[in-house]
Amino acid sequence: GQKISDQQIGPTIATIDIGPPWWLTLLGFLLALCCMMCCLFKIMQKQPPPSIIEEDGPLKPLRKRFEDGQRGGVKLVFQYPDPNVEGRFQEPKHIVWAQFKPLGFKHDNKAPIVAIANVPHKHFTINSYCKDALGVKLGMHLVEIDGDDVTALQGEEDWGTLETKVSEKMRHLPQWPLEVEFRKELDGPPFVVTFVKKTIGIEFKQKAPVQIEKVDEDSPAKAKGISNGWYITKIG
Repeated sequence: GQKISDQQIGPTIATIDIGPPWWLTLLGFLLALCCMMCCLFKIMQKQPPPSIIEEDGPLKPLRKRFEDGQRGGVKLVFQYPDPNVEGRFQEPKHIVWAQFKPLGFKHDNKAPIVAIANVPHKHFTINSYCKDALGVKLGMHLVEIDGDDVTALQGEEDWGTLETKVSEKMRHLPQWPLEVEFRKELDGPPFVVTFVKKTIGIEFKQKAPVQIEKVDEDSPAKAKGISNGWYITKIG
């Protein structure tokens, strides 16, 4: 039998609990939707290409050695022929220890092994191991292989014997890597990559600048992150 005014404290008579605001429900729904979209995008996202692998940077191979003593690899001796006396060679000897194969000479199936200036079929190859790593110069003849004198091997008739001797002495050596410099843009930074397999798996346009048209799947180039459209700016 009492009045409401006698029971209330303050000006508020009553409050009605209508639950959380409607916008909180909408916000929760939107957050859940965003999470699902992110998960779906992550699942559908393609794997990024492998990053460029730079194998120890530019190669630092064994350079020419003149010191006495035992060295690793196959001992090779090169000398310039004496222009005044046929069959004789000038001092000093250029002594090196090969740790890779092949030597990197073009040949015409004739002994001796030598690179001659202005003779395309008897010159150094691209990425020549002897030229780039062992310091062999134009005009030097290979006169000794691991202690075996080969100066007597001359002409086409002795080429097979010389080739066999070189192959047998060097067959256990690893392949001399091919060092290639790539650029994503011609004025961009270089990426130096080394390959051991002969077929690296790229096709390029036969004009300058050399631009890659295709990189084969499951190829050494693909594994090292090389992509279509890149430029080859240096070989060897």
